[in-house]
Amino acid sequence: MYHGWADSVIPATLTIDYYSRVVQKIGDRAVNGGVRLFMAPGMDHCGDGPGPNTFGQYGAAGSGDPDYKVGAALQRWVESGTAPERIIATKQKNEDDPKSGVLRTRPLCAFPKVARYRGAGSTDSAASFDCVSP
Repeated sequence: MYHGWADSVIPATLTIDYYSRVVQKIGDRAVNGGVRLFMAPGMDHCGDGPGPNTFGQYGAAGSGDPDYKVGAALQRWVESGTAPERIIATKQKNEDDPKSGVLRTRPLCAFPKVARYRGAGSTDSAASFDCVSP
């Protein structure tokens, strides 16, 4: 599951509430075996917005790099048992032109973890962030 913090259609807190109810109903162990929630800072409804908002949620499921493509991460989870703990989201310089170049990348962390800047490196690079408990 994923949800943008800047979603103007469905409040992000509703998805967190839903996820929390699933955890409460079936337990942490069951949830960790089959459900992940990724919150995307600055992402609007399903995409767009000022934050990094592209992580393979559109297009061919299961193809590409599982560190950057949610469908490929799901396929790896099912086939090899490696659950996604983070997925790298990308913000293009021009959303209408994927070849325009990358403006920034950020890790989307498996909830409830959040991305925290290490204090060194570019703030526009996912490599400068760790997924940590809030």
